[in-house]
Amino acid sequence: MTASQLFRSIGAPDRIRGAKPGNNLRGINVPVAAGASFVDVTFPSHRTGEASFQSVATAMDSSSRLVPGVYYYNPTIVNELGETSATQEKRIEVTAGQRVDFAFYGIKDKYKNWRRRIYRGAASGIYDGYFELPLESSAPFADTGQPFTGKQTPPQGDLQAAAGEEPDAVYAIVAVPSWNAGSVWVTNKTKEGFRVNFSTAPDANATLDWILIR
Repeated sequence: MTASQLFRSIGAPDRIRGAKPGNNLRGINVPVAAGASFVDVTFPSHRTGEASFQSVATAMDSSSRLVPGVYYYNPTIVNELGETSATQEKRIEVTAGQRVDFAFYGIKDKYKNWRRRIYRGAASGIYDGYFELPLESSAPFADTGQPFTGKQTPPQGDLQAAAGEEPDAVYAIVAVPSWNAGSVWVTNKTKEGFRVNFSTAPDANATLDWILIR
């Protein structure tokens, strides 16, 4: 049986900058199947293209506080390891009383605390701030001129993934099962993840916490 890591909540806005492989990491509540003798933990990633807008359009909305003019939007995906590059800018012209509606390509993702960021600016490539929403959200998002979630600017250049790859496999893992697992040991360490083995299989609803130490 296999399972992937779940990251803890991102927390305060602006805490994420670029990906920083090689730092200590933490995973919590990794699900473990009943009767399993091991669980595989994968460092997950998403690529810039998966942040793409499916559509961006304007609609009339009497509650909109957007000042008429031209706006530029750019999406990213963010997790605790980093943020994808902003590479899909959309130019939208807004008239009085309009909002801007966004729809996204669906991503079936078990990492409930991964996020989308939608940057907005009044000039191409220059952004005043971003809105943040759950990655797996399939509902449309509307910009009505509400306050930004945060004010940083998106990464530029070569960072093409909210990366889940370590620079090497030279790290230590501390694993803490939620049940009396007997002997616990780690094998199959790679840049992409590792395996936690246990001598006593769990019953239902078991989880595993772990810490990666450099």
